[in-house]
Amino acid sequence: MRRKDLRRLVYFVILIYIIATIFGFFIILNFNDEDFTFRLFFTLIPFILAIPAAYLSWGFQRRMSYIRALRSIYIEIVKTISNSIEYTFFEKPQEDKFYKVLISLESSIDHLRMIFKNKKVKFYKFKCENCQKEIYSKTSYKEIECEICEKKYIIKEIKKIEKVNLFIYPIESIKEIYKEFDRIRVDKIFNEREIVRKKLVTLWKRVRATILEEFDRVIPTKIETLALTEKDIAFIKK
Repeated sequence: MRRKDLRRLVYFVILIYIIATIFGFFIILNFNDEDFTFRLFFTLIPFILAIPAAYLSWGFQRRMSYIRALRSIYIEIVKTISNSIEYTFFEKPQEDKFYKVLISLESSIDHLRMIFKNKKVKFYKFKCENCQKEIYSKTSYKEIECEICEKKYIIKEIKKIEKVNLFIYPIESIKEIYKEFDRIRVDKIFNEREIVRKKLVTLWKRVRATILEEFDRVIPTKIETLALTEKDIAFIKK
């Protein structure tokens, strides 16, 4: 259960208790202990208290189960993507290292499917003027480039465009990392290792930010950092 779902559940249970309390005052002020309504209400009090509490307890258990599952998968993802980035430092990597990274990425992608469903997202769809390839863009204000002919477009300036709803994998960046390795299945070597490394680091930051958003993190009491370099600043991520 996501944090916002649990929050809604807590508010819902609190609302039920508030309504029950107000109704209880109304019963006490307008009926006496000889009235059927009075006796019925106080007979039902244990159920009024127990049922929302049980529902709330179920919500907290779902939340804890969700966090435990996501934490275990996140630990594996950290190892997988760290190995992926480390792979770009090898001039002549061994074949078994390549397949180890590739299989780990495939595994991480499917492990995340156990927790996250594909999400319905609105996209802008249009065709490239040169190659007639269909292009999908999530935003309407950024520049997008055709993968085939490399022609650049600004969504707002395109005349023939339509809006479509697609169910997409929620953490697409990890699939992008997988695609980078899938492209070198034959040679198993990145020709531009530094460029690929920077791209993988950028994609990893997106993956990390998306998953960490699901956790209940706290601000530490004390920070032990004394100084930062320019390189440190580049890797700072809230």
